[in-house]
Amino acid sequence: WQYEASYSTVDYISVNGGGSNWYFYVPRTGGHAVQIVGGTVNIYNGTYSAAQGNGILVEGGDVTIEDGTFLGNDAEVTADNPLPGAGASYGFKMYGGNLTILDGNFGFIDSNNNGTIEDDEQSTGGGAFVMGVTSTNDKNQVVNTTATVTMTGGKINVRGSTGFAVWYNANVTFGDRNDSTKNPTITAADTGMTLETNIPQGANGSIVNIYNGKFSSTKTGGNKNGIWYGEPDSKLNIYGGIFTGSDGSALSIGATPGRYTDAVQGHHNVNDYYIIVWGGTFNGGISGNYTNKR
Repeated sequence: WQYEASYSTVDYISVNGGGSNWYFYVPRTGGHAVQIVGGTVNIYNGTYSAAQGNGILVEGGDVTIEDGTFLGNDAEVTADNPLPGAGASYGFKMYGGNLTILDGNFGFIDSNNNGTIEDDEQSTGGGAFVMGVTSTNDKNQVVNTTATVTMTGGKINVRGSTGFAVWYNANVTFGDRNDSTKNPTITAADTGMTLETNIPQGANGSIVNIYNGKFSSTKTGGNKNGIWYGEPDSKLNIYGGIFTGSDGSALSIGATPGRYTDAVQGHHNVNDYYIIVWGGTFNGGISGNYTNKR
């Protein structure tokens, strides 16, 4: 099974917040190969490619991907000069709901089945972008909706800047606490996985738990990291995995992590930090762990 969404003349919806280099507009038209807003959906296999849009967009419901190939593309760019941010296209993007990834390829096609990804086998879009939704109800109260991802297998391999981007109101788990053979692989030019900064007012930071997996960058030129932590309100727990910065750090900390405070005693302990490293292998092109914040 193969499905490719078409591309039409594009106008845009503005997106607020995010990084200073982000692409701030979401295409209003074009077409995602798969778009899910609710219900229960199981994808067993197939190739899903959008000429302008995401391979799969999940806005709600319960979705399980057992296998398949998912390609997001931005029609007016090349894979060497991709668009970053919430407005760009990805193999998969989430605004809410629950997604379980057991296997599959995101951002590339291994047409020769040899495990080597050629440049022309990669899409112009990124690998994955996950965020929830922050809105205001009719009583002017802030309402936060969470996007939840569990990725125990599968591969992301893109020439874009980031393999897997996590913004706000998200709960993301890589690997399996009880099964060390579950090893998702995330590879990108600049950074394997990012916790993005500048979340909107009223939104919650995200929670990322890594039990296993491989997170790598591939380019040279400095600041090419395995993981980049940029949002002090987000929580990162690393229990295992392999993290490789091709010309940078395995784990680059670009923001001062928050800390829980005991409401009664007003003190901190080791479990209060928003970044906790319990295990893992860290291979930095320049250094293993790196921080410019305290």
